[in-house]
Amino acid sequence: MSDSVRDFRPFFGFVTVTSDERRGYVGGYLVLNPSGRPLEFHCTSPFRPNRTQEILYGHSLDNYLCGEQIAHSLVSRTQQPVAVVLTNHLAVLSLSACIDVPVVYVPKMPKVGELEPDVANWQPVTVQRQRLFVPTHAAMSVDEIVEILTNQAQFHNFAEPFERIGLALEETQRAA
Repeated sequence: MSDSVRDFRPFFGFVTVTSDERRGYVGGYLVLNPSGRPLEFHCTSPFRPNRTQEILYGHSLDNYLCGEQIAHSLVSRTQQPVAVVLTNHLAVLSLSACIDVPVVYVPKMPKVGELEPDVANWQPVTVQRQRLFVPTHAAMSVDEIVEILTNQAQFHNFAEPFERIGLALEETQRAA
């Protein structure tokens, strides 16, 4: 194991953003230890962009809101440093320009006939029989990121924490 990989705590952050017409955008961030136990959870209040923002940001609105605003605010609130941040939302990948930790894309299970996502600057890899996309532009090499994911994670399913976040977001909205 390389020295830079050993320097990291084996905590993983999982961040996602959901949106719907009624509530708008809501983000959730879950930090897990290697055995999958939660260390921290943060979520945002619902946010709906106004028409002026939609016009001015155009096609870049989702990347800006999901990655640079919502995910960045969630990740920057945490007390626990993480080795890697994982997301299942393509627009959250723009978070990688805002933080020093690698952001890894965990694609949702594709539907029959659906193409693999076009993820420029992210290399497809397989870790524990799961297709992931790791950044080629991070301070760490692709091999180091894969080593962290392979050797320090005890997750059998990198998508499962996103299910927990989704349920927790639903519960917080129901309680509000």
